Amino acid sequence: MESVRISRLRESIFFGTFCNQLIALIFGESHRYMIQHKWIFIILWLAGGTTTLFAQSPPTPILDSRTGIQFVPVPAGSFQMGDIRGGGLFWEKPVHEVELDRFEISAYEITNHQYAAFLNEYGSDSVKDSKYSGQKLVEPHEWGLRKTEDGWIPQPGYEQYPVVMVTWYGAYEFCRFYGYQLPTEAQWEYAARSGGKRQQWAGTSDSLQLDQYAWFDKNSDGKTHPVGQKKPNALGLYDMSGNVWEWCLDSWDVHAFRTRADNAPVKNPVAAGKNANVHILRGGAYDNNVRWVRTAYRYGLNANLKYANFGFRVVR
Repeated sequence: MESVRISRLRESIFFGTFCNQLIALIFGESHRYMIQHKWIFIILWLAGGTTTLFAQSPPTPILDSRTGIQFVPVPAGSFQMGDIRGGGLFWEKPVHEVELDRFEISAYEITNHQYAAFLNEYGSDSVKDSKYSGQKLVEPHEWGLRKTEDGWIPQPGYEQYPVVMVTWYGAYEFCRFYGYQLPTEAQWEYAARSGGKRQQWAGTSDSLQLDQYAWFDKNSDGKTHPVGQKKPNALGLYDMSGNVWEWCLDSWDVHAFRTRADNAPVKNPVAAGKNANVHILRGGAYDNNVRWVRTAYRYGLNANLKYANFGFRVVR
């Protein structure tokens, strides 16, 4: 037993020396002491396929008191976007390098409570005063919102459920009103994969663990659930896989990844498809199987469509 302990001690000393030298090589001798004593884990290609370094703990969310939205800061970085695990559809390929500036993304999907507050402050359930004037924002639903004489309210007990039956115009106008943006699909995928890690689903690549991170067809009982009930990914983002589909800023372009791959690396890309009224949806929903809730899966539908599994989150 004593010999085993000595052997393990030697291995620990060797590994510690290796890490010590690696830290000095990457950050410089003057930063080695500070880095060692802050217990920073260096996550390189083998752990995540990203050039960005993340601490062990998720970033601290930043609260916007006006809307109640908690934003998670996402450092600038680069990653390999697309079907990094294999087996995806042709419009998820080829994998290509993308560079992104720093941004902040909402930790949770926008809730019925937050969207009802927006509608009442906005004063209309159709777009006004923009190029999309007249487009419908949202429709009532038993899991979502209802309209009363006094305005819009969440269905009783559904305040913290993700808003549903929202069109792309409804998501876009929410952002425009509060000074936010819809995430580009590059931002969305980078954030879902915890800063570009090689993750099949948001938070894990182990199908046996997916139940801990996502609401999908095997565990949802055919309905949405309150935001934030499952585990977050390493950035502290909830429900990036499953629960509801999330609208993105980009127009749908089935060949977008091919075009980008020919010009890689690309910085802060936004797809502009031939049909500007068809927009990207990401993340899958409560009624989708494991393939559809992958971080690489991308889908496009008309911006005026609204279903009980369509929602969104925001960036700034």
